[in-house]
Amino acid sequence: MALSFNSAAFVAEILRAGLTRIPAGQYEAAKALGLKPVVTWFKIIMPQLFGAIIPPMVNEFTMLVKASSILSVIAVVELTRTAQNIMNVTYRPVEAFCVAAVLYFIVLFSCSLLTRHLERKAEGARA
Repeated sequence: MALSFNSAAFVAEILRAGLTRIPAGQYEAAKALGLKPVVTWFKIIMPQLFGAIIPPMVNEFTMLVKASSILSVIAVVELTRTAQNIMNVTYRPVEAFCVAAVLYFIVLFSCSLLTRHLERKAEGARA
């Protein structure tokens, strides 16, 4: 729960910062055109917000994945703790932690690739 609350606070701040980055003229122009609030949000505000918050949101997700290994110290079973348990049973620490490292790498690298794809897509939407 502590990790969730901490991450929620950072995500809320990322969203707040992204929303303050959008000029007030965007809202005013949509209202002047007679667009409904739902259309304004989904067609004007969200695409701009999406482009602004992708990098910090992915950074927060990466930090969340890395911070989850700290939880193994307080008896929450996750990947690092599972590797320790396997090591205790098999007496093969190198293999257990190498597999854990590869799994962490796969998760974070695929997240990084997804981020690059989303950033390019957001750039295309802005152009």
